[in-house]
Parts: sequence; structure tokens; C-alpha cells
Amino acid sequence: MDIERVRRSATELLEAQAALADIEAKVALAVSNGSWIGPDAERARRDFEEQRVELREIGKWLNATGRRMQQNAADQETASNA
Repeated sequence: MDIERVRRSATELLEAQAALADIEAKVALAVSNGSWIGPDAERARRDFEEQRVELREIGKWLNATGRRMQQNAADQETASNA
């Protein structure tokens, strides 16, 4: 196992999760803007709330996978140094 490569990949996954959370927050702010009214605004809000659940699940996966990879790299490093 290339420990450093696994660590870099883990970091990329965790950074992607943070970026996704930031995008989610920005979109939520945009669609909740009180100056946007009418049926299109309501549809956009409804659609976003439905899709938000999926975004959060993806974020959870990115976070869990990144943390698991960090732990795997640490475990491998410990085993290699034993």
C-alpha cells in the first residue's frame, strides 16, 4: 500500500465533502431568497429540498470514506513500523 497516496486521496475526499457542503449552503441561500417569488421559485425550492437529501448522503459518504482511508493508512503505517 502506498500510504502517502492513500492519505492524499483521503484528504481529497474530505475536501470534496467540505466543498459540497459549501455549495449546498450557497444554493440554499439563493433559493430561499425572499425576493424570488412565484411558481418557478416555489418549484425551485421544492426541487432543491428533495435533492438536498441526496447531496447530504453524498457528503456523508465522502466524509466516511475519507476518514476510513485515513485510518487504513495509519493502521498500515503502524503495522509497517512494528
